[in-house]
Amino acid sequence: MSDQSFTQVSAPAKDGGSATPFETHCFDAEELRTSHGIDASKCSFVELGSSTRLYPLVVAHLGEREATSCSFAPRVTSNTQSRMEDILGNEAPNKNITLEMGLGVSNLIHTIDGIEHTISAVHQRRGPIVGTSCGASTWQNLVLFVEGRGPAARRVLTHLLETLVNQEEDLGESQVSIWSFKVEHAYWDHLTTKVARSVESVVLPAATKEQLISDLDAFLSPDTYRFYTSHGIPYKRAYLFHGVPGAGKTSFLQALAGKYRRNLCILQPTDPNLATCELRL
Repeated sequence: MSDQSFTQVSAPAKDGGSATPFETHCFDAEELRTSHGIDASKCSFVELGSSTRLYPLVVAHLGEREATSCSFAPRVTSNTQSRMEDILGNEAPNKNITLEMGLGVSNLIHTIDGIEHTISAVHQRRGPIVGTSCGASTWQNLVLFVEGRGPAARRVLTHLLETLVNQEEDLGESQVSIWSFKVEHAYWDHLTTKVARSVESVVLPAATKEQLISDLDAFLSPDTYRFYTSHGIPYKRAYLFHGVPGAGKTSFLQALAGKYRRNLCILQPTDPNLATCELRL
């Protein structure tokens, strides 16, 4: 899409310099109207920047569900192995190619209470490649359009995004999403999703497991949460696991994450590049 077609408003010039243009649209309205039949003046829309949490969820969903796009971006994924296969190394994990939505315009049918709504998606890239702290990057966004203005149109967009977020968080029984903190760029990177072993399968003294699980059950109860928040106490809990290698520390952590349906986040506090302020993230 043409950079010159973006609606712009000029800010007052300072010290006799040239005026600074500001964009008031995150898309080329004229291009959408003439080439794709999307009249932005009659639509409600939401912009998802490439750095937002919702962006990869919607791009993946569009690649899986919609049928009008002819542009795709491939992503390599691995099949989930059983824990025994993973340990013994009898079989390499199978690799799959998942097609996500590429650049362009496509349509998605989203159903709410049995009523179908057409959502148009504009996936676009703009500007030159620039260097960032995370490497070479381009400005990229996804804009979703639904016909109409007002609460009804907003509800369609909100319902789609809420559905995708809830699907991501609903990992299912005994599944653990594993994240790692990238110190050099100060962000959490999703590594994989694994099937967790059961708490019963972890070889530890029964009294040790029962004591910790009982404490966690009490901490995660609604009454405890209300007590912490009503007294202004940070709602957090810390445990220090220690023991020789192979004692079951990591296995028990993974089992607990599966039991309580929590993410497993890995951070190395001994990393020399880790700043103290980043521990508060």
